[in-house]
Amino acid sequence: MVGITFVLAKTKKRKDMLDTYVTFEERLHVRLRNKERNNTNLSLLINLDPYGDKLFKEFQIKDLHTICEVILDKYQDENNDLEEKIREFATNLKMMCIEAIDQRYVIWALGD
Repeated sequence: MVGITFVLAKTKKRKDMLDTYVTFEERLHVRLRNKERNNTNLSLLINLDPYGDKLFKEFQIKDLHTICEVILDKYQDENNDLEEKIREFATNLKMMCIEAIDQRYVIWALGD
């Protein structure tokens, strides 16, 4: 399945990547992009290239953290499997962002 993998790294060098990762499945990415295309607050996440790589440093990680909180506030339909998966992704990415900020790590977004 095509998607974007967020990976925690000690430095901006790829060789310093850790085994901590969160997968942003293609169907979740497409759903958020289609539903939130006019929401500029989420653009950092929804406009990621699913085939490219992006390095997130501290200020962007803080933005990602905020985006996760927005998603968690907005997508709360417990009877919708896709929204439940979106919440699970946002929760896991939020926890990764907190760890990155606390440890002064970076996050790589790696496309397929």
